[in-house]
Formats: sequence, structure tokens, C-alpha cells
Amino acid sequence: MNPKNFNTPAHTLLNALDQWHSELTKQSNDLFAQPLHRQQVDFDPMHYFALLPQLQPPARRVLDWLYVGNRNGWPFLYWRDAHAAPHTQCEQLFQEPGWMHGQDMQQAITEPVQTDGSAQGYLQLVLYRLKAGHAMLRWHAGYKSVSLLCHSQELQDLVIRLSSKQPLMQTMSADTARAAMALEVSPTIDLSDPLIARVSLTRFSQWGGFYRQTWAMNRQGPHELKLESETKQVHYDCGVVF
Repeated sequence: MNPKNFNTPAHTLLNALDQWHSELTKQSNDLFAQPLHRQQVDFDPMHYFALLPQLQPPARRVLDWLYVGNRNGWPFLYWRDAHAAPHTQCEQLFQEPGWMHGQDMQQAITEPVQTDGSAQGYLQLVLYRLKAGHAMLRWHAGYKSVSLLCHSQELQDLVIRLSSKQPLMQTMSADTARAAMALEVSPTIDLSDPLIARVSLTRFSQWGGFYRQTWAMNRQGPHELKLESETKQVHYDCGVVF
């Protein structure tokens, strides 16, 4: 791919992803009392590449999904040949040649994806790696939920919400709120190395708090995206146990 002159702010990309995920989750919640099947929800994982336009999926392959579990479930994403029929159950996927039990889904769906070689492209690859498939999470699968903070307003809104009393949730203390508000959450993209691109951003978990992550990847594909470092900056735990 040739670099494209896109400069969409990271928080705008994230807002679009989160809004789409929220709509999908609402559809799945309406069906909470029954097993969830791909025919029941309007979820096309290839839409990630419309929301993150500086990424390119592998040629002649389609990103598809199965729902794992029922009331404790999540969408399992996988690549298939464009002309192959979608799988209807996980057992079919597990029997495919080359399938490795225990492999990381996020890594498996990211490995074949290419960027356009721009700073924005590297950022979008990290957003895809962290957010793809994080919709329709039920019950215990809520632990998989990932929040990324890329703008000071998002940080402020989060701290205000967690500092207010909410049912079942541990209220964030004033000291924790002050420490969180002092964080710089804007993502950075380091292209000083001619071979390696590094993207740093802030991840938030209700079960742990605020973390600064740095992801490293080859500037030329295959990118081999890897988590290079993760630093816990401010601790917080919501107190909810599934």
C-alpha cells in the first residue's frame, strides 16, 4: 500500500469503533436469553477495515466470526478463504490444518494485516490489534473489555464517572482521581528507527487501572506486532467480581 494522507485523530477512530461495538452489544443483549448465532446480529468484521482505512486485509481472505459460549461468551474472529463457506461451529475451525489450540485470537487476526507504511497506519494496526472483536461480551467475558484513552477529555470523563457512586462499583478515591488526571494519554508514534515503528498509548482496565503500553512492529510487512513494554501508572479496581 502507498501511504495515504489521512490524519484522523486517534480518539475519533476509537469513538467510531466504540460506537459500532456498542450497537452490536445492544443487538446481542436483546437476545441474551438464547444462544447467539451469526445470523442474528448484523456483524461483519470486515467493517474494521472501513473504520481503519489505512489497513489492508490479506488478499482473497475474509475476516469472519463465530460466537463462543452463550451467557458467558464473546465473538471469535478468524480468517477464511473468500470463496469458502463460513464455519457454523467452533469444532470445524479447530479441525483446520495449521490450527493451533491455545493460539491468541488477537494475534492470529492481526498477523496477515498490512499497513500503508504511514504513522497513522501503524497506529491503526495497534488499535485493530487491541479492539477487534471486543463487542458482544457477556458476563465473565467482560474481563476481556479494553478501553483505550487517546484524549484528555476522555480521561476526564472517565475519572468523573468513576468518582461518582454507581451500583456495585468501587468509587474512585480522590487521590487516585488526581493521579489519573495528571496522566498524559495522547498516543505517540516513534519512527526514528528506520526498521521499527513504535506506538505508545494508554490502556484502562476496570480491574487494574491505567497502563502505558508501547507496541513495536516492523515498518515493512510482515509487521510482527509485539507488546514491547507495559507500565502500570495508576491503580484502580472496580471491585466487581463475575
